[in-house]
Amino acid sequence: MDKDFKGSLLVVDDETHILKALARLLGRVGFKVDTAETPDAGLEIITRQPIDVALVDLMMPGMTGIDFLKRIRSMHLTTQVIIMTGLPSIERALEAVREGAYDFLQKPLNEPEKVQILIERAIQHRRLHQDNEELRRQMDRSPDFENFVGKSTKMLALFAEIRNFAWSRASVLILGETGTGKELVATALFQNSPRKDRPFKALSGPSLKDALFESELFGHAKGAFTGADREKRGLLEALNGGTLFLDEVGDISLQVQAKLLRFLSTGQFSRVGEETVTRQSDVRIITATNVELQKAIARNEFRQDLYQRLKVLNVNVPPLRERLEDVPHLAYYFLRQHSQREGRPVHNIAPEAMELLKACNWKDGNVRQLENVIYAAMTRATGDTILPEHLPVEISRERVEERPAVPTNFPYTPELTFKSYKRAKKVSEHHFARFYFSEVLTRCGGVINQASKVVGMDPPNLRKKLKEINLDPNLYRSATADEADADALAS
Repeated sequence: MDKDFKGSLLVVDDETHILKALARLLGRVGFKVDTAETPDAGLEIITRQPIDVALVDLMMPGMTGIDFLKRIRSMHLTTQVIIMTGLPSIERALEAVREGAYDFLQKPLNEPEKVQILIERAIQHRRLHQDNEELRRQMDRSPDFENFVGKSTKMLALFAEIRNFAWSRASVLILGETGTGKELVATALFQNSPRKDRPFKALSGPSLKDALFESELFGHAKGAFTGADREKRGLLEALNGGTLFLDEVGDISLQVQAKLLRFLSTGQFSRVGEETVTRQSDVRIITATNVELQKAIARNEFRQDLYQRLKVLNVNVPPLRERLEDVPHLAYYFLRQHSQREGRPVHNIAPEAMELLKACNWKDGNVRQLENVIYAAMTRATGDTILPEHLPVEISRERVEERPAVPTNFPYTPELTFKSYKRAKKVSEHHFARFYFSEVLTRCGGVINQASKVVGMDPPNLRKKLKEINLDPNLYRSATADEADADALAS
């Protein structure tokens, strides 16, 4: 497909000159345009090929634009409809919007750029709807690994590694930052292993004090310590034939490390207070940590020989910032989970909000942080869509901090003294232009139509100038930019 292709349009109007003018105008800027002089001819086209946006005259012989819209909706098509009206009253056009039209345009269409902007937004809205539906379908399909969401290259490599390691009897060490999903990896290793019909248990090192952790793992004899009024089987006994996941293994004591090493080497262990009795068990050990065990070994806080036993196989879980293409899938996964659980009718994420989510580096908690952000945004949403203003302020702040840095001491800086006058003037003019246009874009929220009025340039020339000085207006878009654009169209 042509890289300049912007989308497919259908124009339905009984006035031939309008059809020709719109086809010529919109075709020049990258749209594929089909035209129809009657609603029936338009319906025939729309059922024969995919159409992103239909521009439909409100009043036509045989069928109104509203009737045309209802016919499209009855066919469950996602084509966005923009109603064109030449009537002085816009009441019927507003009725069309209430019936599901994307928006309306009032004739005569003497502002081509507004028409183009509205069409581009309608196309973006349709693609968002299609993306939402595809993500929902993906959520409905049974995943390879339960609760795992990801289509990125790194996640596909991780899935392949899990499949390869799942069938082994060897111990596995899972490495990854907090919140990346290390327990999910352990669960997937178990569920895809020959031991999947046997017991599985997760135990976290920091969750229990050393004595209690040792007792939980190995069991204890009656009277082994204060409060041990009866003997207890540990997890190594209870899980015979199954799998044990030890989370945050780097935090367990050296004493427990020694006993764990013995079990990994021989399959034997003793209960606490029963050191003369040796027991045998067959349990696969999977461990995880978010600390660098090599550094702990250098500090004599972790045994080198145990480390070698634990990492017979090792898996690295990538942080979310290294697989940002998975953010939309994860965001919709969490939105669906929480909206169903809370009974909230929030099903969509606006493109601008999604861009902010994809721009975040998630350094404070990875996937777990994203889940918390989606939950918080869902609770703030008043409609069915999460908007940028519903996201926590720190998410928006990260995007703001990405804005290009511009000098603030104009028009003169001391280093210009050491350049020729001609060169100094050119550099100063460039810096001033970046400073000036950056300030304007900030005040106008990145809306080109508003900025062009402030600077006294038409929008195409303003865009050309911004490209020359390497300023991207999208980085200045505020949460209310869409509303500002809508106001500009209506004015």
